[in-house]
Formats: sequence, C-alpha cells, structure tokens
Amino acid sequence: MTNPSNAGITHGLIFPRPVTYDVAVQRERLDQAARVVGGALRRLMTLEQRLYPGNVISQEQATELKAKVHAVARELIWHGWSSSRSSGPFQSLFGELNRRFAVPSYQAISIEQFGRAMTWLGEIQAALEAGRPPDLQP
Repeated sequence: MTNPSNAGITHGLIFPRPVTYDVAVQRERLDQAARVVGGALRRLMTLEQRLYPGNVISQEQATELKAKVHAVARELIWHGWSSSRSSGPFQSLFGELNRRFAVPSYQAISIEQFGRAMTWLGEIQAALEAGRPPDLQP
C-alpha cells in the first residue's frame, strides 16, 4: 500500500511532475519580456541623454539628419541610382551612416559626428548634381 505522503518519492528520489509547455503561453511571456526590456532600454537612453546632453545631438538635429537622408535618397532615386544590394537607397544611406559613424540610430549621433554626417550627405548630393557616382560602399 502506498503512503500518500511519499507518493512522489521512490528510493529517496523525488521525480518531478511531467512538464508540459504551452507554446502560446511561452510566446506571450517572451513578448512581455521583450516589451519590458525595450522599455528599459528606452528609459536608459533617455536618462543617458539627460545626464550627458552634450554628447549626442538633439531631437531636432536628429530630425534634420533624417530629413537630409530622405532628401538624398529621393535624389538617388531620381538620378536612377541602384545599389548592388537588395536594399533601396534609404536603407543603403542609413547602412552607410551606421558603418561610417558606428551608430544604431539618428539620435545616437554625437555632436562631433553630426557635422561630418551632414557634410557627407551634402557631398553625395553634389556628386549626383555633377553626374559623378556617389560615395557609397557596395
């Protein structure tokens, strides 16, 4: 006869109950974790910008840089430029910006890099107007 108090114990070992995984529940947990981490990263970035405001460009400058990238991308399209990659001119420009300045977003550009980035984009526009190929890495 089995004693109910030791039903899960055999020879001194405790056997755990079988674990079942509900994929939908696990996905929801991962989605919730991603939201929490994403929110924490946004708050951290905001805090860093408040603590070190002189290090990165303002929101207005980031908007100005983004507008310049879009303007240059439209000119690339108008001049018939196509990348050897499958990405379009917007992605190519931002990818090159990321490569040259090692930044994941417009807001992460340092004040020092901002002037160089705007100059680089202006040089691309000047090259297009002069009929030269733009300085973009394939």
